[in-house]
Amino acid sequence: MGFSYFIVAGASCIISVDVTATGAGLLNNVSGELTASSGGPSVSSGKASDVLTVTVDELTLTKTFLDDPAIPGTTADLEFTITNRNRDESATNITFTDDLDATLSGLVAVGLPLSDVCGAGSTLTGSSLLTLTGGNLAAEASCTFTVTLQVPAGAAVGDYVNTTSTIAADVGGEPVIGSPATDTLFVDSVPILTKTFLTNPIGAGDSTSMEFTITNSSTTSAATNIAFTDNLTQFFSGILVTGLPAANYCGPGSFITIGAISGESYLVISGANLAAGASCTFTVDLLTPAGGAAGSYDNITSDITATIDGETKVGDPAEATLQLISSPFLTKRFVDDPVLPGETVQLEFTIANGQEGSTAATDIQFTDDLNGVVSGLTALGLPATDVCGAGSQIAGTTNLTFTGGSLAPAESCTFTVTLQVPANTLPGSYDNITSNTTATVSGYNTIGNAAGDTLEIAGLSFSKSFINDPVLPGGTAALEFTIINESPTNDATSISFVDNLNNVVSGLAATGLPLSDICGAGSQIIGTSSLTFVGGNLTAGSSCTFSVTLNVPAAAASNTYYNVTSNLTANVGGNNVSISPATDQLTISDQLLFLTKTFVDDPVPAGGTVNLSFTLSNLDPSETVTNITFTDDLDAALSGLTAVGLPANDVCGAGSQLSGTSLLTLTGGQLAPSTSCTFVVALQVPAAVPFGTTAINTTSQVTGLAGGLGVTGDPATDDLQVEFLIFEKRFAAPAAATGTAELIFSITNLDSNSVAGVSFLDDLNAMLPGATAVGLPLNDVCGAGSQLTGSSLISLSGGTLGADATCEFSMLVQIPAEAAPGQYLNSTGNLALSGLEAANPATATLTIEPPPLLNKSFIPDSMGVGQTSELTLVIDNRNSALPANGLNVTDNLPAGMVVAQPPNSTTTCFGGTLTAVAGTGTISYTGGGVPAGDICIIQVDVTANNAGIFVNVTGELTSSSGSSGTAMATLTVNNQPTFAKSFTPDELDIDEIATLLFTIDNSSSTVNALDLSFTDNLPTGLTIAPTPNASTTCTGGTITAVSGTDTLSYAGGSVAAGSSCTLMVDVASSVVGDFVNVTEPLLSSLGSSGTATATITFNPLPTIAVAKTAAPSAMPAPGGNVSFTVQVTNTSPIEAVDLISLMDDVYGGLQGQGDCVLPQTIASGMAYICQFTGAVSGTAGQVFTDTVAAIAQDSDGNQAMGQASASVSLFDGTIYLPM
Repeated sequence: MGFSYFIVAGASCIISVDVTATGAGLLNNVSGELTASSGGPSVSSGKASDVLTVTVDELTLTKTFLDDPAIPGTTADLEFTITNRNRDESATNITFTDDLDATLSGLVAVGLPLSDVCGAGSTLTGSSLLTLTGGNLAAEASCTFTVTLQVPAGAAVGDYVNTTSTIAADVGGEPVIGSPATDTLFVDSVPILTKTFLTNPIGAGDSTSMEFTITNSSTTSAATNIAFTDNLTQFFSGILVTGLPAANYCGPGSFITIGAISGESYLVISGANLAAGASCTFTVDLLTPAGGAAGSYDNITSDITATIDGETKVGDPAEATLQLISSPFLTKRFVDDPVLPGETVQLEFTIANGQEGSTAATDIQFTDDLNGVVSGLTALGLPATDVCGAGSQIAGTTNLTFTGGSLAPAESCTFTVTLQVPANTLPGSYDNITSNTTATVSGYNTIGNAAGDTLEIAGLSFSKSFINDPVLPGGTAALEFTIINESPTNDATSISFVDNLNNVVSGLAATGLPLSDICGAGSQIIGTSSLTFVGGNLTAGSSCTFSVTLNVPAAAASNTYYNVTSNLTANVGGNNVSISPATDQLTISDQLLFLTKTFVDDPVPAGGTVNLSFTLSNLDPSETVTNITFTDDLDAALSGLTAVGLPANDVCGAGSQLSGTSLLTLTGGQLAPSTSCTFVVALQVPAAVPFGTTAINTTSQVTGLAGGLGVTGDPATDDLQVEFLIFEKRFAAPAAATGTAELIFSITNLDSNSVAGVSFLDDLNAMLPGATAVGLPLNDVCGAGSQLTGSSLISLSGGTLGADATCEFSMLVQIPAEAAPGQYLNSTGNLALSGLEAANPATATLTIEPPPLLNKSFIPDSMGVGQTSELTLVIDNRNSALPANGLNVTDNLPAGMVVAQPPNSTTTCFGGTLTAVAGTGTISYTGGGVPAGDICIIQVDVTANNAGIFVNVTGELTSSSGSSGTAMATLTVNNQPTFAKSFTPDELDIDEIATLLFTIDNSSSTVNALDLSFTDNLPTGLTIAPTPNASTTCTGGTITAVSGTDTLSYAGGSVAAGSSCTLMVDVASSVVGDFVNVTEPLLSSLGSSGTATATITFNPLPTIAVAKTAAPSAMPAPGGNVSFTVQVTNTSPIEAVDLISLMDDVYGGLQGQGDCVLPQTIASGMAYICQFTGAVSGTAGQVFTDTVAAIAQDSDGNQAMGQASASVSLFDGTIYLPM
């Protein structure tokens, strides 16, 4: 609030205002500065202040009638608000009553009972007596509820005070009583105005009627001079009134007009009159603008006024909302212009359906008259279908027609039409505007916007630029013109334009003209205040640029000025053309100096001194500014304020001087380009200045010379605060959540007299919710009898200070555990002296340092079963300026993970106890610390005997800096690769080769297995084959397999996670038997995979023995039949053989001879015998021999052969008888 008044000499006056407290406690109210003038300059009388002590119930009830004045026979809403101001305890069993009949006989509530109005289970009941029962509120919570009241029709006009009972509740289990709530119901017979839109919603561009109804609520008296207004511009900019009611529409003399008020369009209703209890209804027809945006448009009238019973009565405004359905929005652009005559150009259309909700737009239409743009401009390649929804089409040649468009909500479409520019089109700019779009949206016909763009036909382009602005008044500006002939074939001649400089700045004039041949032979620019260019000519594809020097008048004001030429005219290819004007802005500015000032050490006591600092800057990057001068009227700011210690020389450049006492004057200042100077002057403050005075000190404008031209700078301003008490505070150090911060206050008396009654308030809770003082009250903190009290609201009272004395005292602030790290501004109230403001509030910033960060990791974070990983906890206190002491954290390892043997537990934290017992599942650290700005670590080895993903979350890390929360890390434990081997084949003959295959399977692991290595010592008799054929699918590594040796090895390889690899080597043996081959363990980065075993059997080759006998073995010549016996014995040690051939060198194949039958299977150690008969002949003395050859084979096809012979002797068969 403010006031302006006069008072005669020797008199006094009192101003009183009723106020309402919106907060509790000691509310310090300080006025602004009182200034007055007795015919001369204004004089300050300082400020006034007082403290209002506001107490508040723990449970409060307020009430208000929302829409009074109420009209007899109508309803009024009564709102209640209940607040539980207890910060810790909830309120239950809340109850009160409100006797409506005692307020106004017949006043009753409607629509009751209401449930849960103030907490679950609460109920508001009654009719003439309202009763709330069962209310409940949490600590610091509130509830608000409304009840509708019926005002009796016969109620007399008047003011009716309504007061509830006291409010009662149980707070924290203890009964609490709160004060009653009061408000006044105003009952009056006022005119009633209502309105509605008869057609609603409507489409953009459509019409509706706005219906008004006026009712005279008085049942006994007529209402005359009824009037109100309706701001149509605020309702819907661009809406048109298309129909008004006839005169006398609401009683004789009633009239309605459309008027302009402050540039806005209004309906003005006046002169209406109604008999007692009568009403009238009338309509105003409206047309919404095409292209209107979709939305809800609120139309609110002014209050309605009327004269009833000789008094002016004021009724509430009427309000109605019109819903507008918009049409899709159309835009267009020529994509690739400027284009040359005879070329084609792409014309792009975009239609966007921005209608909110789920409403689609259909039947979208518009037209575009191309012939109206450029005669002969035609579309190519049309019609085009489905360009904007199925069934849509754009067709036509010189007149485009788009029909059938459809768009889903928030959908848009873009389509392009190719246009042929006639070859004879002259260069220039051609505007193209479509018709308005139309569409059906939500069943409503809508009219949308028309879209436009300019088609640029290339030929000539024309531009201009002030190339050296900003310029000084009195300086020169360089104005550059550029003309380009873009035509590839046509020359441009007779080019001309005019540029009226006097329309830019009065007195702006060209110098150095005329200029000739500047844009083709014979061209010329002439003139002074108006430039005329004629005779320009440019061949096809050429250009010209020329400049004109302009003298800027010295009196030109600093500003930005627009310069626009005439159209440029020319003859291009035999046709006269006109090109749009060239434009640019000329900036004129003399403000090259910048002056600032500040009172360095105020507030200052009356009679003290204060330092006033000035800084002057030269903003020009190239010119030195000289003759800088300004003045500063100190006496005008504060009567009696004077400078001391002047004059001062060379304060702003050699030869400069600051002089004066009550009027400071700087002369002779000079500054090089882009430099500044700063100088300080001491001021004496008059002793009689009232405390609380604020003196506004403003210099004159600063002036100087740059290049001989005058330059200026704006005045500088600062406020001088005159006080006699200095009030300061600070926090001694940062703090942490759960810790304490020392808050130090300092009060200094600058006066030569002692002061008493020093007091202030400091709301810690406003700085940081939950912050409280520790150890209060403190006595005699600022003089005997002073006291510092409070918890969250701190109060100093009774302070005293001697002349020129200071008191400093401190207290501890407890920081709540939930305090977030950051900076918190703590401001006191004003420092008061016997209730009057004596100094501005003191402020300090409390920094809450963050607790250390807790991070954890496993190194490595993936390992094999049974291996060890180093668990590391990092306690990072680098973001804090406080050490974190009392570190305490426990880490319960997940099931399956234990502390390794040995644990190798270490820590770099200082002090504390680290507990990590091998084989257990818990690691703990207690009692340690980490310095400010530092980190420390805790390390323990862990292991796991089962594969899996182990998610390890620590317990909470706590310290003197609060809670750091938990840390999490994941250790993946993988099974080692499986290791297997096999021989292929695993049974073979001793003259065959077998392949030894090793399989390393890492498919169950999530990490690569590195550094694979193993050795296989072959059993005795088994060796590397003559050609080892050693190979592997593992990655890298070296296979060692030397022919003839009994050892092979592999080292340095790897196998990827989730995959397997193999290694192969050929082996042989010359020894029959079974060989069991066991490798040494396979080792890798994931640990030991154990050994692999396989067995191979080498079988002997088949052998047979053949015997043959003859019977008889001797016979007389010439011979006869002999019986031959053949025996084939399987001498193989283990396997049966098949006898497949018996061949006699005399008798041939024995199959079928005698009892010889082939083939025959002969078990090991068994024989096959067969006989056959053959004839033998010869002479006596001969021996007949024949040989049989046998062939047998085993199951593998290996063959064994043998042979045997039998002989028959022939002897002389003559019988010699004895003689």
